[in-house]
Amino acid sequence: MKRFITQMSVSAIALFMIGSFYSCKEEKDPEVTTMEVKVVDLTHAVCGVKVITDGSTEVNEVGLCWGLESQPTIDDSYDESMALAYRAGVFSDTISNLQANRLYYIRAYAGNDDGVVYGQEITFKTVMDTAIAPCSPTINSVNFNGQFQSFYYTGFGTGAAVYGQYAIYGNSSYSDLSIEFSEIPVTGKYVCDGYSFSIASGHCMVRGVFGNYTYIGNPGDTVYVNKLPDGGYSASFCNLYFYSSQVGFGFTSSGNLTKY
Repeated sequence: MKRFITQMSVSAIALFMIGSFYSCKEEKDPEVTTMEVKVVDLTHAVCGVKVITDGSTEVNEVGLCWGLESQPTIDDSYDESMALAYRAGVFSDTISNLQANRLYYIRAYAGNDDGVVYGQEITFKTVMDTAIAPCSPTINSVNFNGQFQSFYYTGFGTGAAVYGQYAIYGNSSYSDLSIEFSEIPVTGKYVCDGYSFSIASGHCMVRGVFGNYTYIGNPGDTVYVNKLPDGGYSASFCNLYFYSSQVGFGFTSSGNLTKY
């Protein structure tokens, strides 16, 4: 009888230790951070995600969710969400179809086999509905005679201006584009001037260098400029006619330059 009691005690201790071991293996959630939001224009913003840790199991979904009310989720039909291609470090994407002049709430999220967790909530406000372009060109791009050109660098200042005092400009390996003004631009519609070193108030010059030739936007065409909340600019044009007197050739194009 004593031997049986001893065996039972040893077995009970072993089971208790095994149970304690498994109960101490705490399931850990992934950890994700919502990065700073950059408002692009009336209907677009850029936000990033940073995954701090995967948690107990590998993260298999990362994204952003946003809405007009606090604590947006991926399950709420009133909120919007967008999954991103997960990769190491900080990465971002552009969210679109926003409403102008509205306060939004946005959170990053990360999911694994154990569920979904959310990063901290950030708020941002889109710009006022005062200079809506009738088209939606890809941010920092232009179509050169049907060929898509993407600008890897954009800026704002006096250095790139040829015909004006200030310019929003973009550069790529094949093309350059600048929208020039005689004064610091504000939100609104600007009318294109022709070849002129004296740009009128409320007007602008659109100058593109494609290949080795300079093209100028057609006088009378419209550029839609929005000054962003952080001090940057977004300028778009739709079906603007470019012409080069160097080669006697022209084409119609839509484009956008955005400097955060």
